[in-house]
Amino acid sequence: MYYSRLIAGRLAKNRLPVPSEDNEEEKVKTRSSTQQSYVARVYHFHQLVLMVKEFPFYVAHETHLQIPALRQTAAHLARLNSTWFKAKVALNNARMHRNRLLYKGIDAITQNAFAVKSYVKVVFGPRSAEAALLTTVSFTKPKVL
Repeated sequence: MYYSRLIAGRLAKNRLPVPSEDNEEEKVKTRSSTQQSYVARVYHFHQLVLMVKEFPFYVAHETHLQIPALRQTAAHLARLNSTWFKAKVALNNARMHRNRLLYKGIDAITQNAFAVKSYVKVVFGPRSAEAALLTTVSFTKPKVL
């Protein structure tokens, strides 16, 4: 079946690779057609349930394989995907807020820490006990930002 093959990630047949236009000696690019993301899997499962619902000869004796249970499962999977996506967006927003507080701008914590270290070295001297204590404290700024 088409949808069960999509859910499992199998190809209908082996496809020929797409030829590269740059150089024939380079590695040939292949086509990706597995559609294995969770969103795609839920969509294909939903389509499979709709297709099975249209077959009058489909009669399942197990309750978890009957049409209402399959529809419930598809809806549950869609809710889980939606919940995960909202959590991912919230996590990314929280990380961006954290990065702004810690690393970006004049009032960032790392900028203040570097300024305090410089101030202590100027006021007390670079070889003072206070400056020596601050040299053990390190602040790093990620290169990705």
